[in-house]
Amino acid sequence: AIQIYMLHHIPYARLIQICLLFLFLGSTSASIDLKVVTSEKLPFGTLPTNDQNTTVCHSQEMSIPEYSLGIFLIVGTFISYLPQHYAIIIKKSSLGVSPWWILLSIISGFENIESEIITSWDTLLCCETLSFWGCNNILIGLYQITIGWVCLMFLEILVLIYFEADPEVPRKEAMKDHLYTFLGFMFYLTFVIVCLIVGFFWLFATPNTKPFTSTLGISSSVLTIIMWTPQIWKTYKLNAPGNLSLLMLILQAPGSFLSVVFMLINKESFDVWLPYLITGLEQTLLLVMVSYYTIRDYKKKEPILPDTNQIRSDTSD
Repeated sequence: AIQIYMLHHIPYARLIQICLLFLFLGSTSASIDLKVVTSEKLPFGTLPTNDQNTTVCHSQEMSIPEYSLGIFLIVGTFISYLPQHYAIIIKKSSLGVSPWWILLSIISGFENIESEIITSWDTLLCCETLSFWGCNNILIGLYQITIGWVCLMFLEILVLIYFEADPEVPRKEAMKDHLYTFLGFMFYLTFVIVCLIVGFFWLFATPNTKPFTSTLGISSSVLTIIMWTPQIWKTYKLNAPGNLSLLMLILQAPGSFLSVVFMLINKESFDVWLPYLITGLEQTLLLVMVSYYTIRDYKKKEPILPDTNQIRSDTSD
């Protein structure tokens, strides 16, 4: 039923299906390559032990408040995107939602995930030798960035399905905007495949992965800083919130500042938490804009009460 609906109601449905198929095949082959190379680096069925490398296989236990804050951020990130997903699905329109904000976000998120996996690869191999909590202490940062990326990927697909241009844009221009949005997603898929190939090369064929992970980190930080700019501009140009979820911004703006607090607790360097601080400020600005437009539009829709003095004079006449 989903296949039939897509083919009859979604522009470029077949191309979208093909792209998603390639993405699935790429991720499947990536996991296969991962297993094969791992078995070559270590004896079959064995993993590093604490005796082999104490710096890799020893994890520092988090305190209960730190761990609770990490879990809270993961659950909060997932919940914060639900209002935006619901708003687009229920209204069947992405009016007011910038596809370029989402595109920059999923690129930045993917770069974060790949950089984190490559940087922590030796430590991730030690998960089976550590306790459940020790392993989750290693993975909790990866959980946080992954859940946000997954939510944004679903949002990108919703925007492709329910794309709607601004009302004042001519039909031809709207079709071009839809095409450009789809081409942007195609570029993203190509970028993911290239990064996976290059990442596997740096991880398994070279002793030093620092240049590649540093490039990913710098690129991700730059994209994180600027990714909300297209959405701010689109909201300002539209002069209305459209279907951009106010509740999502209410949840995410404080979440960005909590992420900064969590990173400061973990003693991350300023170049790690600074992009999230700037993101929080941009989200706060957008929150103020959307709140203003929402209140303004609500007041316009309020019923105008009739003048009671005029009614009395009419009655007396």
